[in-house]
Amino acid sequence: MIRFAIRPLLGLSLFLFSGASLCAQNTILETVSTPPGIDPHEIADIRQDSRGYLWLATGSGLLRYDGHTWRVYQHDPKTANSLAGDNVRSICPTRDGLIWIGGWSAGLDCMNPETGKFTHYEVVETKEYRYENNSISALLEDHLGNLWVGTVGGLYRFEKATGKFTPYKSIAGNPGTISHPHVSSIFEDKQGTLWVGTGDQGSLKTMEGGLNKLDRKTSTFTRYLHNPADPNSLIENRILAIFEDSRGTFWVGTGGDGLHTFDRKTGKFTRHSFQEAHSDRLSCPFPKEKNLRSFPTNGIRFFLEDPAGGIWIGTLDAGANRYDPKSGLVTSYKTAEDGLPDFNLLSACRTRDGTLWVGTIPGHLIKITTKYSPITEVEMPSGIHYFEEDSTGTLWIGSIVGLLTGDFVSREASKWLVEASKQTSLSTDHVTRLNRDRQGNRWISTWNNGLYRYERRIGRHSTGKFTHYRHDSSDVSSISPGEAAGYYQDRAGTDWVLTAGGLDKLDTRSGKFTHYRHDDRDSNSISNNYILTVIEDRTGAFWVGTNGGGLNLMDRKTGKFAHFLPWSIVTQLVEDAAGTLWVASTAGLHYYDRKRGVFIAFTDPSSGKPLPFVKAFIEDNHRNLWVAVTNGIAAISADRRSLRLFGANYGISPGEDFFFGGSYKRRDGSIYFGSMDRYFHFQPEELLKNRPIAPLLNFAAFRVHNRTITPRAKSVELAYDQNVFSIDFAAIDFRHPELHSYTHKLENYDREWHPISAERTADYAYVPPGNYRFRVRAANSDGIWVEKSLVIIISPPWWRTGWAYASYALILAGLFYVGWQALLHRERAKTALRIRELKVQQLAEMDRLKSDFFTNVTHEFRTPLTLIISPLEYWLSNMSESDPYASQFRSMLRNGRSLLHLVNQLLDLSKLEGGKMQLDLKPGDLIHFVNRVAGSFHSLAESHRIAFRVTAPEGSLWLKFDADKLEKVLNNVLSNAFKFTPDNGQVSLSLQLSSVWENQQKTTGEPFVFVEIKVRDNGPGIPAGQLEWIFDRFYQMDGSLARGHEGSGIGLALARELVELHEGTIAVSSKLGQGSEFRVSLPLEMLHSAQSGQLGKSPANAVTLQSYETIEARLSEKGTQEWSDLHPEIPLILVVEDHADLRDFIMRSLTENGIYRVMEAVNGAEGYRIAQEQIPDLIISDIMMPVQAGLDGLELGRRLKNDENTSHIPVILLTARTSVENKLQGLETGADDYLTKPFEVRELLIRVGNLIEGRRKLKELYRREVVLRPANITISSVDEQFLSRAMAVIERFMSDENFNVETFGKEIGMSRMQLYRKLQALAGQSPSDFIRTFRLQRAAQLLSSNAGTVSQIADQVGFASHSYFSKCFQDQFGRTPSAFLAELDRTL
Repeated sequence: MIRFAIRPLLGLSLFLFSGASLCAQNTILETVSTPPGIDPHEIADIRQDSRGYLWLATGSGLLRYDGHTWRVYQHDPKTANSLAGDNVRSICPTRDGLIWIGGWSAGLDCMNPETGKFTHYEVVETKEYRYENNSISALLEDHLGNLWVGTVGGLYRFEKATGKFTPYKSIAGNPGTISHPHVSSIFEDKQGTLWVGTGDQGSLKTMEGGLNKLDRKTSTFTRYLHNPADPNSLIENRILAIFEDSRGTFWVGTGGDGLHTFDRKTGKFTRHSFQEAHSDRLSCPFPKEKNLRSFPTNGIRFFLEDPAGGIWIGTLDAGANRYDPKSGLVTSYKTAEDGLPDFNLLSACRTRDGTLWVGTIPGHLIKITTKYSPITEVEMPSGIHYFEEDSTGTLWIGSIVGLLTGDFVSREASKWLVEASKQTSLSTDHVTRLNRDRQGNRWISTWNNGLYRYERRIGRHSTGKFTHYRHDSSDVSSISPGEAAGYYQDRAGTDWVLTAGGLDKLDTRSGKFTHYRHDDRDSNSISNNYILTVIEDRTGAFWVGTNGGGLNLMDRKTGKFAHFLPWSIVTQLVEDAAGTLWVASTAGLHYYDRKRGVFIAFTDPSSGKPLPFVKAFIEDNHRNLWVAVTNGIAAISADRRSLRLFGANYGISPGEDFFFGGSYKRRDGSIYFGSMDRYFHFQPEELLKNRPIAPLLNFAAFRVHNRTITPRAKSVELAYDQNVFSIDFAAIDFRHPELHSYTHKLENYDREWHPISAERTADYAYVPPGNYRFRVRAANSDGIWVEKSLVIIISPPWWRTGWAYASYALILAGLFYVGWQALLHRERAKTALRIRELKVQQLAEMDRLKSDFFTNVTHEFRTPLTLIISPLEYWLSNMSESDPYASQFRSMLRNGRSLLHLVNQLLDLSKLEGGKMQLDLKPGDLIHFVNRVAGSFHSLAESHRIAFRVTAPEGSLWLKFDADKLEKVLNNVLSNAFKFTPDNGQVSLSLQLSSVWENQQKTTGEPFVFVEIKVRDNGPGIPAGQLEWIFDRFYQMDGSLARGHEGSGIGLALARELVELHEGTIAVSSKLGQGSEFRVSLPLEMLHSAQSGQLGKSPANAVTLQSYETIEARLSEKGTQEWSDLHPEIPLILVVEDHADLRDFIMRSLTENGIYRVMEAVNGAEGYRIAQEQIPDLIISDIMMPVQAGLDGLELGRRLKNDENTSHIPVILLTARTSVENKLQGLETGADDYLTKPFEVRELLIRVGNLIEGRRKLKELYRREVVLRPANITISSVDEQFLSRAMAVIERFMSDENFNVETFGKEIGMSRMQLYRKLQALAGQSPSDFIRTFRLQRAAQLLSSNAGTVSQIADQVGFASHSYFSKCFQDQFGRTPSAFLAELDRTL
């Protein structure tokens, strides 16, 4: 380029020539292959419908083309809805989406593209076929929606609403009609005027035909015909083509040399005849062979206007001419070298994307693409890195082969080039960047020769100075090695140099460089040494882009770097007018969010996808961003909400190799991008004026199991087993269909959009039933995205349909209802059961409370009854029969006992209800038992003069039964009989025994005998209506007979309960006035004969007569004295009773006649304390005492027996509880006796006397044991353990003469008084006597074994005085120790 500067005129001319050649019109013709196996013969018509499909009328049927695939429609004799004939002459897609087809001799067809079915229309209804009515030559839909049909025989207007054809005939002699019946073309201009061309194109009669203009109001035509006398008329009348271009020029083509432009206002034609000498001027194309020019088929067949405004004129035999109205030049296309496969052009069409389509007679389809772009491409000898415009307007270009200039070089620039050629090698250096600092100095970076700095010199004739910075391996302060990628001066004036060896900071004064390089050991170092771009943003942040190390933010004070977008190649950094920092890299385009401190990827607003590799970008004067990507240059709007791509349609080839950061904006606002061997420039405003053409997206095919179906316009319904399907789609833009991109998604099935690709088919397999929306997006070569969707409904199988689910729901509802009813019924039953259980529990609780109440009440009743009955019994026993109060006392005693009997019955009932009463089966003689019970009623029978007869078997019968309970049954039944039997009446009792019930034997295997006891009376009887209630509790009969004998209503109820407890039955039969009979039936276990023989007489439980007489004698001998005045040897008794009256009564009974000494305690705690202190000889305690006040009787007895101090004291428990269980519970505590309330005083005295007498005998036993074996006593009880421990203590202190009672008490753990009472109670001795007796017994043993002399033995047993030892020994054994030894010697 330097040489160009030396010869500036030559260089300028060369650059001007190059630029002009690249800005010329670029037209590409290519032949598109028709469907395989189809020979079109000719393409008579070409049209594009509203969906973008290209339709071709051929001699082999109707063809449809979407830029990728073909679809063929042909006549099928077997299908009524197929095309009427394959020889198709004309096509007309209408705005309602239908396709009208005119056949040559086959008539008019209408096809529905949705269904692919054809409907045939008869233009003229005739009985016989007529050729002229069925040869359709032209079709047109006007702006009103009317369909105009041109035939060989006339013109017709089809009314879609009525389905009728209105004819427009040619009538000879009528100039208002159409000029000729053979219609060859129909055209509607921009004003809506309909023009009809007539005449037979193959006829030799060239003057038949004419151009006709329709007056819609009058339905008349104006004819335009050839006039030999008028040169401004048609050259001939066969009108073959009519056209109006974008400038309003009206073109008319006829047969022969008939190219015309028509002035519709004046009605004059301008003829453009063929000029062989001036072929570059506007004229009709004519064959080169002169012999072909006279053929009648010659003529103009079509007019078209391309996007650049050029008019294409097509002929049948001479190819086509392109006329440029701007330049007036004509370009001819006639041969294969011109791009035409043949020159017989028959039809043409311009699609909405500006593509021209031409059809020929052999059937070739020619695609013509006219590239007219505001983007100028300038070819260069090598790759272009960068641009710089100087103040003179000269454009400097940094290239691989050196520093170049653009199309203008100023005088100053020429001088500078001369100077540079002398001082540098820039003419051949690989120049990478051109920069200027704020001082106006130029900085030129090179690939292989370092960095140049040019300093301007002030002065008109002075020259500047070049400074060359190159790497010197011996100088560490020299520029880094490798290529220099650029220069940058920050706002502080610091000079930065971008190199492949790191980021360098230059000190221009010293010429030394400071290096910032990557250090693997320092994470805060720069990420990569190859620096491509730097920028200081408006906040002062210094950003550094690297080749493969991403982006770095440099802290210029510390020299540390923060890292962003790792591993990417950062090609350029730009801060836009709004202050946003943008980064171009291999990762796309990012912008910096300063608030969050992160980089965000910019995505295409249309596709939602990030941009690919961005190599360079720049902002224009209107804040639009221009981005160089692999498939073109993209424009991002100022609001960053839209993106347009200018690629192949604007002369930028796919894969264009733009250089990194090679973008530049000149002062006029034009944008430059450098590339390999070329560069591009444009004015952004002019480029953005071109309206983008969006593709038309269609669903091409829908296949189910590889079988094509025809879906509806917006939806398709499939069966459940049609869930394997494929969808073909196509974006129709015929310019560069190979650059189209697609992505798709099946909503409710796909989670994400499928990756963008050129694939035009979506395959899905085994999609479950449901409602889906298939969405497909497509982008054309301009990057314009469009979207289309299709609703896909996959019906479920019948068992998953709404009706099925409704049935299921009904069934489930029915089942639920049934289940709910069952559950409700069950819950109700459970609730009722629960209520019953609660009621039972409540009743049981009431029964328990009642039983407890009865138990407590009976206890409370028994205590006062004891105070009533016991004194009465005592007084009556000491009262003579003649005493006047005796009868009253006996009445009182009798009623008291009756009340006690009633209380006992209530207690029995409460036990039965609580399930606490159990049978106590014991062997017994039943016959004797019945006789004994009956015998107790003889006195009652005698007193009322009632004949009482008892009938029972003789002998004895031993059975197992509960005598106590059976006695109560018999007593109640007999008492009831005697109660209701009047004086002098009769009562009988019978006992009957039946055979053994073998079939009713129990698990014991023992035989049972059936016992039936009948009690009959001749009383008033029981009414029949009251028999069923007679055994109910507290039931009393109504009636006058029963009122005199009213009872409690308990006896018979208790009898029934006790009988049922024996697993027996009780029944009654009665008649009024004749009496009643009660039957008790019991199954009783019979003993074996061996067991019966072993049983003796039932043992008696009463006390013996001798004990009673002894007590009586004592009572008669002594009077009443206070216990404190009695001798201490008299037994001491402790009475523990919370009831004051009963306690006083017992104490008076015991102290009367001075028999016993008595102490009292009101509760168990006090009684236990007194027992500990006084050690009484016997304790009488009530069981039921308030626990809150201390201990009850059972706990008191348990503590007394477990305490070593009181374990020897006999205990008698008093209670109102009479059951065996209660007795056993009391005896288990260690009590010595158990007495139930009420009790007789004599019984109490006898039991007390027996226990004291037994204790006295026990004392003798212990004393005798100690005397006999002082060191060999067998110990078992608590008292015996105490004695054993006491003797062990004496053994240990046997030889200690100072051992006394105090030491004895300490060792044993008792006080002197407690020890005294304990030993008195157990051994009848005081502690000192016990010690002395034990020592003397040991001395006797020693003497018997000759263990030493008398003196020695006295010392061994603790006697300090030998004389005292002899005295005590004599008192104990009745002889002195010497005499004892002598007697032993005589014995031996």
